[in-house]
Amino acid sequence: MGVLIGRFGSSMRDTKEQSLSRRLKAVALGILFLPLSVSAEFIDEFVVAGSGGLDDPRLFLFDGGSLFVANGAGGAVARYSATTGAFVNNFASINQPRGVTLSPDGNSLYVSGGGTTDAVRQYNVATGALIGTTTAPSLNPFGLTFGSDGNLYVADVGSDEILRFDATGAFIDTFVTAGLGGLDAPRELVFGSDGNLYVSSADSDAVLRYNGATGAFIDAFATGVDARGLVFGPDNNLYVASFASNTVRRYDGTTGAFIDDFVTAGSGNLMGPVGVAFGPDGNFYVSSFLGDNVLRYTGVPEPATTALLALGLLGVRYVRRKRVY
Repeated sequence: MGVLIGRFGSSMRDTKEQSLSRRLKAVALGILFLPLSVSAEFIDEFVVAGSGGLDDPRLFLFDGGSLFVANGAGGAVARYSATTGAFVNNFASINQPRGVTLSPDGNSLYVSGGGTTDAVRQYNVATGALIGTTTAPSLNPFGLTFGSDGNLYVADVGSDEILRFDATGAFIDTFVTAGLGGLDAPRELVFGSDGNLYVSSADSDAVLRYNGATGAFIDAFATGVDARGLVFGPDNNLYVASFASNTVRRYDGTTGAFIDDFVTAGSGNLMGPVGVAFGPDGNFYVSSFLGDNVLRYTGVPEPATTALLALGLLGVRYVRRKRVY
């Protein structure tokens, strides 16, 4: 009888342990596919107000050890240390710089300029030398990005179009025609992992989605947001600078459903956010147009990291429960 009870007890323990193991796996898988909804915490003023003459900063990007910022009213692309935020120099002088992007090979920096410029200029990243100028009839450029086809896509804030240029700077066509899908004063554009083009339409308070191959309108991906800068995060969600609300909003990268205000209103004294980016350190950076600075916030963990953390916590609980049996 004692032997039978012993075997029965062992069987019960095996069943409970197997059940806990299944639960651990299920929870981990669930976490991998759940959107994170933890707001960013303010870290510091990474580029202090007015550093290097920073005035009305717009879009920006990280490249190696440098942070390049379109210094809108400062008439230059300002370069800062990507590690400390300290001013390095004015990389290039250009009237009303707005957007910046790197060439696919990383050797050239393309800068959109307004006002008396109204063109896209190409600079050598290593030397700062001007390589060439890209223009088109009545061009009034803002955001710009390269597609997987190697062509340059430019948001024309004046004509409400998305224009396409080849690698030499020659005009190809109007990729998204004027006002298509409600496009009004486009500011920033980015290609998603689905290959489609996402455009912030500032005056229609939306992020619009277009077919990345044809330019055909798909849908209003996110609405009710005074959209400026856009970036897809490591969690595959879309982060949108909302100028009027002084927030950065997070949307499900697949459905466009609103998740939360990732940077809450006024956090770190954020005023008029324009550019957004995840830095090489994994933190989140925002240019504050009205604050004349660049602010740093905590980033988001990789989904797999979150799942591992959950497994670790549940594993501790599992071991503790196992001791009771």
